[in-house]
Formats: sequence, structure tokens, C-alpha cells
Amino acid sequence: MLLALTVVAAPAVADIGSVRIGRFTVEFSSANLNLKSGDFTITGGLKGHSSDGDFSADRAFGNRERKQITLVGHVVAHRHGAGFGSQPVVLTSDTAEIDENLRRYSASGNVLAVEGARSMSAARITMDDASHLVTLSGGVHVSQPPGNTVDTDTIVYHDDTGDIIIPGPLRGSSSDADFRADRALGNLSRDELTLIGNVVAHTSGGGKPGEETQPLTVQADQVRMESAVKRFSAIGHVRVTQEGKPAPGATTTGARTLETENVTYNTDSGDIKAPGEVRGEVDQGAFRADSVSGNTRTQEFDLVGHVKVTRTRATAKKASASKPVTLTADRLHVAQRKKLYLATGNVKLIQTDRTIGAPRMTLNDVSHVATLTGGVHAAQAPDRVADTSQVSYHTDSGDFVVPTEITGHSKTDTFRADRAFGNAAKNVYTLEGHVKLQRSGGFGQADSSRQATALECERFRIDAAAKIYTATGSPKLTQGQRTLSGQIITLDDNTHLVHVTGGAHAEQPPNRKFDAPELVYDTQTDNFKAVGGVTVTFPVQRATPTPTPTPAPKGKKGATPASSATPAPSPTAAATSSPSR
Repeated sequence: MLLALTVVAAPAVADIGSVRIGRFTVEFSSANLNLKSGDFTITGGLKGHSSDGDFSADRAFGNRERKQITLVGHVVAHRHGAGFGSQPVVLTSDTAEIDENLRRYSASGNVLAVEGARSMSAARITMDDASHLVTLSGGVHVSQPPGNTVDTDTIVYHDDTGDIIIPGPLRGSSSDADFRADRALGNLSRDELTLIGNVVAHTSGGGKPGEETQPLTVQADQVRMESAVKRFSAIGHVRVTQEGKPAPGATTTGARTLETENVTYNTDSGDIKAPGEVRGEVDQGAFRADSVSGNTRTQEFDLVGHVKVTRTRATAKKASASKPVTLTADRLHVAQRKKLYLATGNVKLIQTDRTIGAPRMTLNDVSHVATLTGGVHAAQAPDRVADTSQVSYHTDSGDFVVPTEITGHSKTDTFRADRAFGNAAKNVYTLEGHVKLQRSGGFGQADSSRQATALECERFRIDAAAKIYTATGSPKLTQGQRTLSGQIITLDDNTHLVHVTGGAHAEQPPNRKFDAPELVYDTQTDNFKAVGGVTVTFPVQRATPTPTPTPAPKGKKGATPASSATPAPSPTAAATSSPSR
């Protein structure tokens, strides 16, 4: 090897092809060396090595006594088994400064550090072996397959523990997400990163090929990302938004949001859990619960504790029952893709002044039918209540069906029937099968001085909005000992008229009977009008027999003529009563 040596103010050293700089032995082909001051300049390329690494550069300068060297041009350095997670590190840069006394190393200009699959680039990297700190500054970019990146201005890295500090704003991505935050803490060896301050993270949804997934947007004070297990946890003012597909004919997507203090989400499996109180919005309303868990892949979720869901918009375009509906329960299972909902524990369905409660409710949002079972209690203000074992209710149209026995009461009325159906939105109800109704007091304004009124029939239709009640199927009204029957009995609460058609028949003990094709009865005045051929049957009071008077002698005054029996009283129509309301 040819060596060129320029000696300044001192004789040359023995080994002119190498120089010792602290732990490093530096080999070169051309150098200028001041043997007195220790300054040197290497101009023809160099290599250096120590027990834990090596380096090369186009040229260098420094001082052997102060154990300092600056590498210039195509600097390549290797560190073996130390730092950066104890994996070999390859560092390339335009320049590098080595201070062996301080055990400090700095690289600048197109700096790139590669540790296994991870690469880190910056304008400058400083390594302090005494404190085990590595500082990257100026346009820092960290990349690790399969798509994990971080971009920021400064990263401070503890090379023996893997801890990382990012003191300023950052942006980044993972294989299925991207994020931004004000600052961050983490650990590179464990692939963990905690984002802090105004965190916004977007997930692509991931999932298997062909699997329908929907992206999430997470906003929080902090988000902890664990790449090894593909999970992140959000803490503090958490808001999770998921954009669903727009409903047919809709102009906006079915967005769903969740707000809470803590959310854990597995980006691989799609599992999500919020252990604290949650509030949120869905495409048709809002919800709250004490906690929620579920899976964004399957779109199935469980809301637990003091669940409340309010639907503020109807799903059907021409829904007649589009007023807000509120559901409360202890627990609600949501199968979003199937649009099936199962509520259990103290379930209540509330719409305007109507409330339906039961231990269990299923809602099919495709057919818009809610089925409540296990002891159903329905109430409508101010005082109407009903009880049965099962109710099916159409949340949009207001139609309902009660297939089992139903009983109920109000302030003045009680009733029972084998089954019922109707429309809650239109306030129309029909009771069927062995219908029995009873009203305390009389008709119209429920005069408590009158006897209770009972109605029996096979079908009783209530038009609460119009205040018209119709009984069919052998209807029979009873008030005290008086009865009234016909084919159809109708009560109009506006006019207080009872209309009996199809043959009105009234009875009152002991033997009074009244028959007419049609009867109209005023419940307030007790006046009635019979139409058609009227037949009245009543007992006739016979005259008391009187002895035949003895004829007076002819020509004598004071003779009394025979008298007839006292006439019977005029016939009295049987009193009637109104159906229960």
C-alpha cells in the first residue's frame, strides 16, 4: 500500500497507514498528520473499526489527542448488537462526527438509519452512548413494513430500552390506518406508540378479501397503538365515527358516531370495546349506554346498562308514525347488517304519550316490526293501561297486533278480550273474542250516581280520535237489571248517542220487554227514539173486584154506577248504557 504523509512541526510516527481514535482504528491511504498537535486530515478514503462496529468515508479530519474525527462524503457506519433494539444498524449520511471522549456521534445530511426492516431518515441524527439517547431532527421519517410510518420534526429514542419521545406534531400510518397528533410517546422494540393531544385516526376497515368493511374515524385526547397485536386504545373525549353505505334513495351515508372516555379497538379482528359511558348518533337517531362492545367487521354490538336509543326519523318514506320513538332497556344487542335488534331487561318503547314495556323486545328494521314478549304493559296518557303477554308493533305505520289475552283499565273503564289489533298512530283499536267492558257510573260524562254499565260482545272497535265506539257479534249492554242488545251497538261520545241497529231488544224485570228494528238513545237525557215497528211487553195491573151494588129502590136518590179497573201505567222503555271507552 502506498502512503503519503505530510509532517508539520514534528517527526513522523511509525505506523503511517493507521491512526487510533479512541476505540476506533482508522486505516487510510493518504493523510496529513501533525505529530505535535495531533491534528490530521485524511484525503484518500478511509475505513475504521472497533469491537462493536465499523465505518467508511471518502475523507476525514480530526484530532488524535482529543479523540475526535469528522467523516465526510458517502459515510457508511455499522453498529453490531447494540442500540436500536440490539439489532445491527446501518447508518448512511453525508457527514458524521465522532467524539470518543464524550462518546457522542452525530450524522447529518441525507441521514438514513436502517435497523432490520425499520428505516429512519432525518436531517441529523445524534447518538449519545453515555445516556443511550438517539435524537433525530429535521424532517424525520420512520418507516417499517407492512406500512407503518411516522413523520415529524424531532424524535428522541432510548436505544437500550426502545422508548421513544416525539415532542411535536406528527403524522403517520399503519397497514390499515393513518393518524395525526400533537405529540407522542412509545416503544419501538414493542411496536407501541401513544398519540397525545387532538388525536385523529382513520382506519380503512381492513378485513379479509371480499369482506364488507367500513372505515372508522377516531378522535381522542390519547390513542395507544400496538402494532404487534393490531390494537389501539383511545382515551379522553373519544369520538368514533363509522361511515356506512347510504340507504336506498338517500343523499348522505349512514354515519354512526360513538363518544366516550375510553375505547379499545383491534384493527385486525375488528373487536371494539368501550368500558365506560357511551353516547352516540346513528343514521336515524341517537343512543347512550353504560358500556358497549362489539365488532366492526360483523357489525354486531352490545350496549349494556341504562340503554337509551331515540329514533328521530322514520325509515319508511311514507311512514304514518314518524314521530320520535325512544327505546330504553338494560341491554341491547345490535346486528347492524341484518338490521335486527334484541333488547332485554326493563324494556320500554315510548312514542308521544304511549309507552309499551316488557322484559324482552326484538326489532326487525327491515320489516319495521317490534315484538315485545314476556308480560307486556302498555300505557297511554292520561290513564289508559293494558296488559298482555305479547305485542307486535310496526314502528313506522303504527299498526299493532296482540295475539293473546289482553286486559286493561282507565279511570272509569275496565276491559278484557282474547286478542286485539289496531293502529296506535291513528288511535284506532279493535278488541276481539269474549270482549267484556265495564264502566263505573253512567254514560257520557261518567255520572257516578248511576249504576255501572257492562258490555259484552265478540268485537269492539274504538276510534279514539273520533270518539266513536262500535260493538258487534251479539253485543249486549247491561246496567243494573236492564239489558239492551242488537246486531250493532254504536256510541258516539261527541253526541252522547247510542245507536242500536239490526233489531234492538231491551229487557227490564219483572217482565218488561222492548223490541224495534232500530233504536237511538241519548245517554245524557235518557230520551230515546225507536224506528220501525215497535213491540212493547209489560205487566198489566188488573182492577180489584168490587161487589155488585144492590139496586136502590125505584124513585130513591143516591145510587152509585159501577166503576172500571184502574188503567195500567204507560209502557216504559228499558234504560240502556254505553260501552266502555
